[in-house]
Amino acid sequence: MTVTGNFVLHRGVRLRVGPTGRLMLGSGYLADDVRIDCHCAITIGDRVAIAARTVIMDTDHHHLSGARAREAPVVIGDDVWIGIGVIIVKGVTIGSGAVVAAGSVVVKDVPPRTLVAGNPARAIREVEWTL
Repeated sequence: MTVTGNFVLHRGVRLRVGPTGRLMLGSGYLADDVRIDCHCAITIGDRVAIAARTVIMDTDHHHLSGARAREAPVVIGDDVWIGIGVIIVKGVTIGSGAVVAAGSVVVKDVPPRTLVAGNPARAIREVEWTL
């Protein structure tokens, strides 16, 4: 695990990094009860806000009849806001400046500066915000 900035972890955060996993955190915060399971690679950029009870996984995390779980990297860009209770699955890239609405399930890439919502998450509109 590598932390390159000031990253605040709140109560109940669980970071699980497997033997070959690479978890890289920039700057931002993980709110209460966020769970990150990293067996491949998860990269979280700078100024990222991840709300409570969000789950981020880069693997299927289960084995069927002895088969190896499938893994794919997850990338979260800079200046991203992720709402409460979001699920982000393997192989997803969330572009810089994106916003993921509460309760969304992200199963495909999110373009930069886009608000997504729903299960599965779909683009709602472009967003512009400055820090």
